[in-house]
Amino acid sequence: KRYLDVQIRKVGADLSREGYMEVIKNSTKDISISCVFNNAGYITTGMFADVPIEKHLLNLHCNSTCAVQITHYFLNKMLDSGKKG
Repeated sequence: KRYLDVQIRKVGADLSREGYMEVIKNSTKDISISCVFNNAGYITTGMFADVPIEKHLLNLHCNSTCAVQITHYFLNKMLDSGKKG
């Protein structure tokens, strides 16, 4: 009850595929962002050599590079609105 003015919104997006930033932007354009829980990820199973390289690269993108893009986007929104970020 201490944070009645806080809104939490989860956004479902496939972070291993192109277009996820548009989904995130459209799903959050109507709210002021103060904090982002950027905790998506998954594990690829199987012997490394047996898993197609494309699957490894999608996993890498989801687990690391998309976090940079999401953080960069929301940090700039926070800074543009006068928040410390």
